[in-house]
This record gives sequence, structure tokens and C-alpha cells, in this order.
Amino acid sequence: MDMGTTWEITDTPKITVHLAADDNYYFSVYKAEDFKITGGELIEARRENSSNDLYVDIQLPALINQVSPIETVNLSNNGQAAWSISQGASGYQVKAYKRQHIHSWRSAEILLQTVQTLSHL
Repeated sequence: MDMGTTWEITDTPKITVHLAADDNYYFSVYKAEDFKITGGELIEARRENSSNDLYVDIQLPALINQVSPIETVNLSNNGQAAWSISQGASGYQVKAYKRQHIHSWRSAEILLQTVQTLSHL
């Protein structure tokens, strides 16, 4: 996960996937009917560099349509954080703040847990 990227829950991010063919190979597909995209919508596909490179632009759905909000978050005196489950989430990203300044090096990616000890961060 890119710790420097910020998305709002209503944003619809666009990603570009770059595929490169091995030597002596090329991409012959680039039309919409040549692709099956799950979890997003194909915007455009284009070949470059004598069809050795294929770029596929995909529009992702807004998070608000994918996951439910976290309703409660608690932090105990011993540094244990706990939060309610977000339906549809595959993991959580936790950032610890000190004196209202974020320390990006004091963060943790947490997969499928709703409790984490932050005192070591």
C-alpha cells in the first residue's frame, strides 16, 4: 500500500496497468471486447513500442460503494487500538499521530484484524 496516497471515500480512482511482452512477442489485443475486467471499468487500452507494450486504463469504483464505514475506534492506555469491522474491507491501514503530526514511519498495515497494539510504533 502506498502510504503517501490519499483517497477520499467518494473518489473514483483511475489506474493504468502496463504490460510488457517478452522478446519476440507482441500484444495483438486492445479492443474492449478483448478484456474482462472485474472490480472496475475499462476506460482505454493502447499498444505502444511496436505492440510490445500494452497500457490498460481502468476506472475503479468509489470506496463508499465497496465498504461500510468503521463506526467505533478505541485506544486503551496500554496502546491497544480496537475498531469495528468494515464490511467489504480486505485489510486496514493504521497511522499513529503524535502531537497532531503524522509520523509516516509510525504506521502499520493490518490485514483482517480489528485489534492492534500500537505502543511499539
